[in-house]
Amino acid sequence: MVVHPCDESSLRGAVESAESGESSRRSLSALRARIKDVAAKHGLNISGYEIVDTPPTEAAAANRGVELIHEGRGEVLMKGSLHTDEIMRAVTAKTGGLRKDRRISHVFVMDVPAYADTIFVTDAADQHLP
Repeated sequence: MVVHPCDESSLRGAVESAESGESSRRSLSALRARIKDVAAKHGLNISGYEIVDTPPTEAAAANRGVELIHEGRGEVLMKGSLHTDEIMRAVTAKTGGLRKDRRISHVFVMDVPAYADTIFVTDAADQHLP
């Protein structure tokens, strides 16, 4: 489940992740028109994706993404072009979030052309959560 993939980088990342087999579910959560506009503008084929239409805010896309995880329509929540605090607010919400008794974190996954391996960076963003 990719939340708010409303720029070229995040939508391309979702498409490439699915094409490589890294992601088996192809769901996108954001304003449908915005996703389709980005795909058309950058020549990205999203015909095989479920687009879950949301109101046009980052918070709405994040909240819906978390709901879809609860519904079993996604296994992993991937951040698109929204602020980290928006997605983490939805994830850590006391009611409806994904909180458990364990620590919640996030990971940046980077494919750097000049480096042979995939790079994973965790806990790298300054977060101000309620």
